[in-house]
This record gives sequence, C-alpha cells and structure tokens, in this order.
Amino acid sequence: MNPRHATALALVGWYLTASLLATGTAWAGGWYLMEPPNEADLDPSCWSGGAPTWSDYVTAWRTWDSVSEARLTRCEAELLMTVPQAPVSRWIQLRSIRPGGVSGLWVSVYKDLDDCNMALGLGSRPPLSNPELLAYVDRHFKEMDEVMNLASKDPAFQKDPKDWDQATRDKFNESVESISQKYPKDASVLRALGAYISRRRLPAALGPTGLEGEPTDQQCIATDDPRLKGN
Repeated sequence: MNPRHATALALVGWYLTASLLATGTAWAGGWYLMEPPNEADLDPSCWSGGAPTWSDYVTAWRTWDSVSEARLTRCEAELLMTVPQAPVSRWIQLRSIRPGGVSGLWVSVYKDLDDCNMALGLGSRPPLSNPELLAYVDRHFKEMDEVMNLASKDPAFQKDPKDWDQATRDKFNESVESISQKYPKDASVLRALGAYISRRRLPAALGPTGLEGEPTDQQCIATDDPRLKGN
C-alpha cells in the first residue's frame, strides 16, 4: 500500500485493516491516543439500524435514487467530516502498532506521554460498526481516495472549506466533476460527496503533523481526564 492510499484509509474510517488488528495491551492509568469524532459517529441515522432522515427523502425525490441510497450517500460523506468541538467524552480511542513494529502487537493505552506523542498521526480507528455503510464505502473506496487526495494535496484547498472563496470552490467542484466523469456509475455519489465537503470541515484541517507530514487532530489524553466521563 502506498502512503497516499494509507492516508485515505485513515480519513474514511480505517475499516479495511482495523478489523484484523489484535487487541491492544492496557495499563492501569496512562494515556489514550484519541481524535475528534466525525459527523457519522454522532449521527444515529448513520448507525447500524438507523432510520433515514427527512433530508434523505427529499434527496431521493430530487435524484430519483432510493431513500436507502440517499441515506448511505449522506452518511458516507459524514464519515469525512470532523467535529473538533465535540465533547471529549465522544472522541474516538485509537490504536497504533507497538514501537519496534512487532507484528500483532498493538497499543490502545500508553504508559508514558512520550510514547503516546510518538504515535500522534499514526492511530487506527476501530472498524465501522454499521455493516451496510461499511459495504457502501468499500464500493466507492477508490473514487473517494481520489477526492480526498484532491482535497488534501492541492494547496488551494488547504483552508477550511468554510473559508474558501468562490474561485476555490469552483475549482474544487470542477475537479470533483472530472473525477465523477471517470467513474460514471458512481458520479451521483461523488458529486454529493464533493458538495458535502465544500460545505463542511475537512478531516484534520488543523493540528500537529503526523505521518508524511499530513495534519492530524489526534491528541494524547490522560486516562483519568474527567472530560472522558462528560464532566
């Protein structure tokens, strides 16, 4: 797997590899490697068994897609939208490979802050818990990879989308349209994904840099931090 593909994996849920990881070792106390949730993490309609929203019915009527397709397209896009202002109690605990790269040994709780800081930008999420959404994302992974690399690599798109001027927004939409034409079967999904991105906050738009210099929102949080309990 090339580094660019690995970065895209991280952005859409890390589901292809995370389901194969062994359970990490834990200590009584220490540090968690965590990151803010995405919109799908917080949206019950995107969870397993979730019901469509009113907007999904409207989208289905406008696009002639099924309501289920409209819901999955929306939730797929929500996977890519970070919610940095979410309470720490809703943040996602990550895992990373133990220093030294020993196969099968993964860490979910770090004994020392220095160890945790070394893993910033390298954490893996647990797999998606919604099998329907997992399969849907898997179908579009290659195309989503291209869209996310477009958004993360082009200097014109480095700002938060809310701060894009009209010229930048038009350039992004033109680029997404070009990708959509390469994959006509998924064109409607890609256009919806691009429109969603242009209105929201890209993943890891802020924060320290991790692997390959990519920005990351991952943080080390003490296991006894009261914010983890919602305080």
